Order: sequence, then structure tokens, then C-alpha cells
Amino acid sequence: MPWIIDAHQDMAYNMLEFQRDYRRSVFDTRKIEKNTKVPDQNGETLLGWPEYQMGQIAVIFGTLYITPQHAAKGWEGQFWTNPHEARKLHLQQYHAYRDLCEDNPEMFRLISSRSDFDEVLERWSSAPAEYPETTHPVGIALSMEGAEGLPHLDDLVEWRDRGVRMVGPVWGGGRYCGAGFGGQEPHEFTTEGYDLLNVMTALGIALDVSHMNHHSLLQAIEAYQGDVVYASHIACETVNGEHRERLITDEGIEHIIERDGVIGIVPANAFLRGNLPKKSRKEDVSLDDFAAHIDHVCQIAGNTRHVAFGTDFDGGFGLASVPDGLNTIADLQKMNSVLTNKGYNEDEIQDIFGRNWQRILENIFR
Repeated sequence: MPWIIDAHQDMAYNMLEFQRDYRRSVFDTRKIEKNTKVPDQNGETLLGWPEYQMGQIAVIFGTLYITPQHAAKGWEGQFWTNPHEARKLHLQQYHAYRDLCEDNPEMFRLISSRSDFDEVLERWSSAPAEYPETTHPVGIALSMEGAEGLPHLDDLVEWRDRGVRMVGPVWGGGRYCGAGFGGQEPHEFTTEGYDLLNVMTALGIALDVSHMNHHSLLQAIEAYQGDVVYASHIACETVNGEHRERLITDEGIEHIIERDGVIGIVPANAFLRGNLPKKSRKEDVSLDDFAAHIDHVCQIAGNTRHVAFGTDFDGGFGLASVPDGLNTIADLQKMNSVLTNKGYNEDEIQDIFGRNWQRILENIFR
């Protein structure tokens, strides 16, 4: 089975908000949460360490994600009202990742250098995990989803020192640029937003354009002078069939391809298919729908170099909101046969599963 790099998981948010323990199996967590409010608030989990092993999940991008107050739900504790509050919450999430990795080095490894990344990936690429007899640590590369935890832009220096090499300026509103949803932000990049891009360039921080509206996405790609531009978790507006600012247009795809970037497709049903009925079922969306978005990027690019997985699993949705055939993250391996049936060969599938993000991470941590 090919190894996988997944470009977006909100692990720390879930660990702190819901006390989810990702050392457990998916099924143990579902059993523990069955009679709680958590499944209604965030969906049934799709993530667990045994399933990482069975799915050959070698590396994940672990996010620092917190909610702006205007988007926070009544039960939510991980929300900010100003940059100083956001900074404190980001630090709590960083410490959650650090402690998880330091206390369980056989299970998780924090990636903060090229040698860290190479060490993790070498084990997965040399031999697959055979759970429970043979297992490998899962690498976690830190990504900031929404850069509001920077009271001063120069604070990004300390985050780089902690291992953060990837930043998405916006989530659902903020002071830098227009978001794909949220409504409480400027439509386009602000002066401070452009200043942030300049600081990121100077520090070698990669730019994630996910969550930007269409206009801001194009502005960001044009203005950012750094080496790595990518979209960690997004889907194609053309394939979805609805106009939605949170999705990426063909023009946006073309610009990321021109920068030799990668687009992570998120297998969330509302992203994959537009005009779903309000009471849509899991069965209404299939793995073929997921593959259609992957294939669309490949057709625009003329190759398999620019598309990969960015699941956003446990990021505000769960089991009921992903395509039929996905029960846990281990089921990403089913995309092997789905893509094979669409004419992709073994080498191309490994590009999509992991090698494209490998190229990006090697550039980021060079």
C-alpha cells in the first residue's frame, strides 16, 4: 500500500476542546463519546493511531486552529476576541502537540527540521506498517490556520523557531484578507496582510491559500515572493457545480500549478458536490466524487504533480459528512483502486498519496 501525507488535521483543537485522545482507536473514541454531545458538536471522529497505521499515514500537517468569536458556537472554548487571546490559545495547542510527541515518541514525532522529516518518512517508505506487529511513528508538521495569534508580525519568528513553517493567513475572518466565508473581514488584502506576506517570505514560511475568497487567493499568489504556495484543504468549484468562495476556481488552480504548488482535496461531502439536499445522506456522495476533484486538477495540470489529500478530518465534521466508503482515515487507501479504475498508474497514485506533499515539505524544511 502506498504511504500517505495528509495536509490538514485539527488534532490539537480536538484534544483541547473535546479531550480526544488520538492514541486510541477511532472505534474506542466513538464508543466513549457515544452518549455525549461531542458527535453533535463535531461529528464522529475519523482519526486514531491504529487507523493511521492501517492507512499508512506517514505524515500529517497538524494545525494551530482557533475560532474567531463571531463564528464561535455556544459550547466552544477555543475562540479569540483579540490577537493576544489568540496567541495564548495557539501556545496551548502547540504545547498539546509537543507533549503528545515527547510523551509518545513511538507513536508521534514533531517535525521541525529536514532531518526530522527524512527520519520519519524513511521508515514508512522502506516498509509498510503491519499493525499491530510493525508500526511507525506518525510525523506532525505544524501549520497555522489563521494567523490571528500574532499581536506583532515579528512574532512569527518565534513560531518559526517552534517549527511552524506553514501559515494560512485567514480562516473565517480577520485583519489580513478576505475569507471564503465568515463575513467579518475585508474583501481583499489589507496593508497588514501584505506586510504579513513579506514577513513570511523573509522567514521562509510557506503560504497556504485555503479559506481565502477568490479575489484574495489571486492577490496572495501574485504578492507572495516565497518559494512555496499551496492549498492544504480545498475542492474545485467547477466540479462542485456551485459558486462558493471557499472553493477554488480553475484560474486559482492554474496559478498554483504555475508556482509548482500542490492542492489538497478535502473529502467533505458539501465540498465535493453542490446542491445536495438539506437532509442528504452519506450515501449521496461517493469516492468517485472525491476522485473527480483529484482528476480535475490533474487534467488542468496535464500530470499528477499538483494534487494530493488534505482531509480536514475532525475539523468541524465527522463520519456522516464524508463520502460513502470512508469510515476512518485508513479508508483513504481505497482511493488506490478508485484511481486505478480511472486510469492512473502506481507511480502516479504515489504522487497523489504522498510524494507531492513530500516535495513541498522538502522545500519547506530544506
